[in-house]
Amino acid sequence: MLRSFTGFLLCASRGSTAAASTASTAAASSSPAGSSPVPASSAEAGAGIASSHAGQRSHWTYGTARPQPSTKEPWNSLQGLLIGVRPASPSNVFEDRPVALGRLTAKVSETAYRVKFSLPKRRSNAGVLRRGDAAPPLTLDVGTRVTMSFDDNPASAAAVVQSGMFMKGTIAKVNGNATYTLLMDNDEVELSVAPERIVAREPPKKLFHSAKLLELVGWLRSCVHDPRDVEAVAFILYSRGWRVERLYLLEKVDLAQFVFLSKLERDGISEKAQWERDHHNVIRMLHRERVKDRDFRYALSKYKGAISCISGVLVVTYVFTTNLRAYRRQQRGYQLKTAMETLSKAAQTTKGEGVLATADEAYVVKRTEEEALVRSVLSQMVPSHPRIVAFSGSSGSGKSVLCRNAVRKERVPYVHVDIRGSEDTLRSVVKALGVTNVEVCGDLLDFVEEAMRGATIKGSDRIPFLVMKLREGSNLEQVYREVVSLVSDYQACHVILEVPMNALTPSNVSLPRLDFYYIPPFSREQAFAYTEHMLDALDLVYFVETVGTNSNDLDELYAALRQRGVDPVAYTSLKLMKAMRRLQAALGPPGSPARAAIQQLATMPFADGLHDDTIGDMSVLGQPEMEEFVLYDPVQDEWHFTQQVFHTAARCILI
Repeated sequence: MLRSFTGFLLCASRGSTAAASTASTAAASSSPAGSSPVPASSAEAGAGIASSHAGQRSHWTYGTARPQPSTKEPWNSLQGLLIGVRPASPSNVFEDRPVALGRLTAKVSETAYRVKFSLPKRRSNAGVLRRGDAAPPLTLDVGTRVTMSFDDNPASAAAVVQSGMFMKGTIAKVNGNATYTLLMDNDEVELSVAPERIVAREPPKKLFHSAKLLELVGWLRSCVHDPRDVEAVAFILYSRGWRVERLYLLEKVDLAQFVFLSKLERDGISEKAQWERDHHNVIRMLHRERVKDRDFRYALSKYKGAISCISGVLVVTYVFTTNLRAYRRQQRGYQLKTAMETLSKAAQTTKGEGVLATADEAYVVKRTEEEALVRSVLSQMVPSHPRIVAFSGSSGSGKSVLCRNAVRKERVPYVHVDIRGSEDTLRSVVKALGVTNVEVCGDLLDFVEEAMRGATIKGSDRIPFLVMKLREGSNLEQVYREVVSLVSDYQACHVILEVPMNALTPSNVSLPRLDFYYIPPFSREQAFAYTEHMLDALDLVYFVETVGTNSNDLDELYAALRQRGVDPVAYTSLKLMKAMRRLQAALGPPGSPARAAIQQLATMPFADGLHDDTIGDMSVLGQPEMEEFVLYDPVQDEWHFTQQVFHTAARCILI
């Protein structure tokens, strides 16, 4: 069948010389011959014809031109050239193959040629070409299974089948010169099979719809340049059973038959397979190590170096942080911060602390009048008129409890300090503030002043309280001299002193900025409340009238009754008898000055005492043997018995 085309691009090559020509002409579609303009141009490596239609642009592939019928005439045309038509811009690699086959039959003009196309004829039901049919067109897809004759020009398909000179295979690639690359059934690759040798074909399989094959194409695309070569290599490998997940096993010997690829492309495939192989080995080793790591002993032996290193780092870090923390704790700034935190915590009244305070109050005797007196004294203290308050009283009168409760209810920072014997006063204050290293504090007076100012509540005119309790053997005058600067000079805090009666002297009560207040012992009702009414009322009345209401004496009575089961009356009588013996031994023979002074003092009530000017010889009561029984109150200028039991004993002996 002859067709005519216009607007074709025609190229031809022979050996190393190439010629081409282009032209345009018009011809009817019903004309028995077709012409195409062909201009001369520079040589190219292949040959092809491109055609333009209203809806599609095609590219023709062709073979080698036949020799001229006469050797005398010069060959100056492309007559007899085998050509093929394929899309110039395929949408994907699977459409990049010829769709028609023809030959140039005659030269119409310098720019036009007549083309004869071969179209498929009728075939038998088996798909074998009938005798006399033309060669199959180049419309076979990759993956089509065909029968190939060993002869270049087979007579017929039936003759080829009868002779047995054929072999079956699958098209792997359509070459640019209108030949096929076949993958034979014996696993060999035929690189160039002419269409004339194909005598039968089967319906094409939808092979390229397989996801596995498309994965192979994607894997090879980075190694091979030509998309048709990518398709061919992927198809051959897929047909041989290769899959993407097993391509790491690919060796160079498996690529030896791909001679249509360049050496660089084959090496690229080998390198990628080697990389996949190394990667697979690494992943497999990691998986094995993870399985082994489940065994504790193996993991311990494997990571013993890392464990030792980590342990060493942890030990070094711990030692370093410990030393750093210890170093920072030895600094003055840290000690000052600790002191301020101690003062601030005392001022914070949380809900839990309120519950605990309520629980403690259940075991404390309510002394409303005495506590009101202490609170009124504390509320009158102002920094502009600095004063030092001293609460005095006999041992066991409850002055410490009253001071603590009153200061706590003021809701200001405070600290309690116990001064023992000849201990340094400021050093005791610094220790009470929670300081562990007194030596780094520098001047203790300045340190205490900074701590007090740092703990003062911002925006408040209330400064902290420094409550100091003087134990037996403490010197009131020495304590006063060390802390008076905090009140008068720095005005950093209020100082409250708890002083026992035997520590008062005429010299220290006359110190400036020092006010004294007396805390009396329990009343009879308070003594009953202190014992929680667990003792017999008559026995307790006898004890109170004889021994007194001192809390220390009440504690001894309660312990003797509960722990030793002693009768309260017998215990009271025994205590009185011991006091009488001791007083009798100290008074001396009848008519001595001490006996007369004690007799005169015994005539007065125990709480009243006796003024110094009423006693004839004051030095008698000041003798060392009388210090146990009587004491001098320089604040009231009175002489008192130290305990009520001595007052009762004196009345029994002398009156």
